[in-house]
Amino acid sequence: MREAPFQTADQLAAEFPHLKRARQLHAMAQERLATLLEDVWPHGYPKEEPGEMPAGRADLAFYLPDRGYAIFEIFVTVGQVPQDLRHLEQSNAQARIAILTDPVLDNGAIYNEYYARRPRDPFPVLNLSDILVAESEAAGKHKLKEYIGEAFATGEQVSQPAEALASRLAELSLDDVSREDFGDSRFTVDVARLGSRCVIIAATPPCRVSTSPTDVLKRAARMLHDDNWQTSTGDAFPPRYWPEKIFRRPRTRRSAGDALFWEDAGLRRTSVRSRLVITDRAEVFFVSSGGAKFVTRLDNGTGVFVLGRIIADCWELSGLVAQLYCDIGHAGQTHLCVALVGTKGTLLGGFARGYSDPLEEQRWPWDNLDERDWTCHAPNVKYCDTVDVLAMEPKKVPQFVYDFAEAISLAYNYDTPPCFDKKTGLIPDRYL
Repeated sequence: MREAPFQTADQLAAEFPHLKRARQLHAMAQERLATLLEDVWPHGYPKEEPGEMPAGRADLAFYLPDRGYAIFEIFVTVGQVPQDLRHLEQSNAQARIAILTDPVLDNGAIYNEYYARRPRDPFPVLNLSDILVAESEAAGKHKLKEYIGEAFATGEQVSQPAEALASRLAELSLDDVSREDFGDSRFTVDVARLGSRCVIIAATPPCRVSTSPTDVLKRAARMLHDDNWQTSTGDAFPPRYWPEKIFRRPRTRRSAGDALFWEDAGLRRTSVRSRLVITDRAEVFFVSSGGAKFVTRLDNGTGVFVLGRIIADCWELSGLVAQLYCDIGHAGQTHLCVALVGTKGTLLGGFARGYSDPLEEQRWPWDNLDERDWTCHAPNVKYCDTVDVLAMEPKKVPQFVYDFAEAISLAYNYDTPPCFDKKTGLIPDRYL
């Protein structure tokens, strides 16, 4: 199937009940998925319902010459979830990927059953719309590239020299922040970027929250209304979650029907330096340029992304999300994503004690560097994970913060994240 059967998500929603009753969804999704896989890996070979699998026939397998194979299960009927999960759990494939029905199509029935039966270590997930809808095709290919690329990566590839770093990042999809991901949406539009560089942090619930959209916005406004809440300490309420300051939000608030915006103005009257957005679906987005000290320049004009500040704000924003989830009575996990836009040729700074920081140029041994290239070769860097923000412990850095720091550091050829103190393993106090 060379073309997507639906142009928009609304078209898919309109036809979904009929296609499900007629039992046409599986065949349609299998055919379209095979096409997307061949587009990403032209030398691969898709096979629908391959035989001789450990747990029976999977919906689709995709073979890469000399590298192994991936299998896919398409979840459309709640009653089939246990069997489809067994196919994934018992497979020997290098990549095992679930295709779930979008929550908007079935009121979250498949999502709820899937995560209820596999709440820990769920398999990588795509939505049906990522495969069947033209406007979501880029996002679907991006996820396929990320999931399969990571599964087939080897330790040898990770340790390749600097000249191979760009291709390695491409396999991990750390260099692919596209217009479809963040682009010219109302979330990023008009943000003043220092040399077209900015940082994006996004947190979205993987399934629909039960709280009404109006109540989500009311509680978000109440939570962020009083400036004093940011300086509460200990067990005082609010906040209930560490870090104590939760998040230093922009100052000016405005509303847009289905979302609330907090913004700091840029130097130009029409531009925005930083923006926090909370939607009526409990999605939280933050984007900022150099004005918030995420991005800066050395005297010689080289751009520097401040890793300590980025990771600290990732942790703090997670605290804000946890507070919001608690207030609206949502106990689910969240998809957390950090993106650095405009990274090519930049350095990484904002380091902790024990590391030479390029932001402190007198300490940076420019003339005595080893042969490693410390600049980023990727145009953008993005890393996403599904995390449990409600499980954060007071004053303890959650593991997912270290994971995000490690992924970003890899893009700059660092073996370990230099934003944590070598002796204590903590983020420097100046960033919290």
